Amino acid sequence: MAITSRVENVLGLSYDQLPALLTPRQFAQLVQLRHERVLSLLREGAIPAVRLGKSSQWRIPKSVIQKFLDLA
Repeated sequence: MAITSRVENVLGLSYDQLPALLTPRQFAQLVQLRHERVLSLLREGAIPAVRLGKSSQWRIPKSVIQKFLDLA
């Protein structure tokens, strides 16, 4: 399934409408993994991401979606 149709089916948005940075939960929905697994992969450094704010919340660039799906 193409990334644009997957994004539309899962989140109801077009790829262009996605925010530049996704939450781990949004990313998990798109790549069809459990939220806990995505957090584990983030801690391991297997998913490129940044930590923001005082609470250090993870954010994943939307460009990572396609790269991650290509590897799966």
